[in-house]
Amino acid sequence: MKDISKHYQHLTTDERFRLFVAALGRKDEQELDRLEDSCPRLNYSMQDYGYTAKKMRFMVFAMASALEGLRTDLMAALAFGLAMSYDGRETEDGDRCAEQMLNSFRKFMRVREGKRQGWRRFCDELSVDPDAIAAPFTEHVAMMERVLDNAYETSTDFVDNLDAEEKRIRGIADVEHRVLTEAWPS
Repeated sequence: MKDISKHYQHLTTDERFRLFVAALGRKDEQELDRLEDSCPRLNYSMQDYGYTAKKMRFMVFAMASALEGLRTDLMAALAFGLAMSYDGRETEDGDRCAEQMLNSFRKFMRVREGKRQGWRRFCDELSVDPDAIAAPFTEHVAMMERVLDNAYETSTDFVDNLDAEEKRIRGIADVEHRVLTEAWPS
């Protein structure tokens, strides 16, 4: 394979940014060093401000999105756990609590999915991997996410109107995407 790193000095700000996101997602420290070392230095004696500002802003957005997702997963898991602890109790309160917790679980999962869709759409517009920055920090939660996804899929069997459920998720995704897009240039 040819060494293309000798051409890195000619990368545009956007090209360098995309390569940075991909290298960080792969934990490729050598590639990160090459990108940093080959980044043009301007009169103000720092890396290209457009590139540096863009990568730092994206890192903040990505980590905030990941943390918000983890928080939502935690709340969903708690609601699901409480629903299961009340399930099967023979009192009217037990049944009502289980149903309320299951409804809360579904709401958290809708928020989670909507925000995730909005984040993906935003990253698609930037042509970057939505998970590249946060993946090294959140790789240990994949099994919990699968459990929550499976529980949510099963719980939607009891939802009367799945179209309304999907519409709510799309609405959350639209808001998330709009907020990210408006905040990106600032």
